[in-house]
Amino acid sequence: MTNSAKHLSLFHMADGLRQGLSRFSGPSRVALLYAEKPDDPIRVYDPQELLRGHESMLREIYLDSPEWRTRAGSTSDLKNPAQVFPEGNVDPRPNSRGSSGS
Repeated sequence: MTNSAKHLSLFHMADGLRQGLSRFSGPSRVALLYAEKPDDPIRVYDPQELLRGHESMLREIYLDSPEWRTRAGSTSDLKNPAQVFPEGNVDPRPNSRGSSGS
């Protein structure tokens, strides 16, 4: 796949996610963190710089620890390219906004 095709695919994935979130939660913006292959470095698609200021937390979760790779589902099991594996709140701070604990 060419780089321009990858960028277009990322745009469409982010836009679809944004539209879905906006439908249920009001106006939303999104950024994507992804690895093309299981052992590839993590990449960031963040055209609106939503993740600015969260670099240290993202480094701790995605660069300093391989745990996120071992918990991810196998892409060989994907039957539908749109299949998504949900991930819970990844904010490691206790009592952070969006946590499911009461």
